[in-house]
Amino acid sequence: MTGAPDLSDEPAIPALLRAAFLRYEQAIMDDDLDLLDAFFADDPATMRGDGAGLLVGHEAISAFRGARGGVPPRTIERVEYRPLGDDAAMLVSVSRYASGGTGLQTQLWERIDGRWLITVAHVTPRAQPLDRSVWRNVGDPFLHGAPDGPLRGLTVAVKDLFAIKGRRIGAGNPAYLAGARPEATTAPAVADLLNGAATLRGVARTDEFA
Repeated sequence: MTGAPDLSDEPAIPALLRAAFLRYEQAIMDDDLDLLDAFFADDPATMRGDGAGLLVGHEAISAFRGARGGVPPRTIERVEYRPLGDDAAMLVSVSRYASGGTGLQTQLWERIDGRWLITVAHVTPRAQPLDRSVWRNVGDPFLHGAPDGPLRGLTVAVKDLFAIKGRRIGAGNPAYLAGARPEATTAPAVADLLNGAATLRGVARTDEFA
């Protein structure tokens, strides 16, 4: 099963709970919405939270999942199990994404009518290496400055209004960006910063009306 972890070395996890966790993880990889819905308790008190907020109720969670789309390929590299009684347990798992980064899932499972179901879930997604809402171009650094100078150690960013050699100016307007040509030279203000040994982190997005 693509993305499904091997929990054979986790003997403490009850067999039926282990099987439910594995099937749920495979449903995530398959983007099987019906099966994912079936693994969350059909109850108005069921909760799912992440960095974007908290969803309460099976209906709200189902609607979110239907609009989200699939999850990038990942594997589960670690699972921690804590029993909370005969019919309740907490599973905390660490996922590693094929494209890089790790995430964390905390799930409260309860045995309801003989089936293990998720009643509370919290997802900590992998850290995003680049926030596209902030940066048009970014690097670590994007451009090095001179090896030495009065601005050595200073890191700066510029708005998408300044010319950078080889890059297009968008000025916050996608239509303008689409028709723009790469700049032949770097703007004097930016060149002065680089010549002074400052480092350019990137080109920040801007709004044409800002």
